[in-house]
Amino acid sequence: MSIPWQQYADEHAHTVDTMTAALVFAAFQLGSEIRVPGTHRPDALNPIALAALSCGTLFRQRTHPRTVVTMTALAAAGVGALGHPVRRQGRTP
Repeated sequence: MSIPWQQYADEHAHTVDTMTAALVFAAFQLGSEIRVPGTHRPDALNPIALAALSCGTLFRQRTHPRTVVTMTALAAAGVGALGHPVRRQGRTP
């Protein structure tokens, strides 16, 4: 016996994957705008391309899960290397 939303997800896998990718991309966009007071946005490359790559791979997560995890991890490491995550600036206490 399955719950109605589980049955919908099974019958409309592409729609579920599309909505998942869109929601993850939107969450990334919102999270990338968070700033600690007194800090500035890094001048490095805008991480939207890496987020799009990471979210784009989610369409293959049912058939190539290892590839999706690898690409997502590489994109997250790339964003971190560019200095975009929120981090404390200045001296430590």
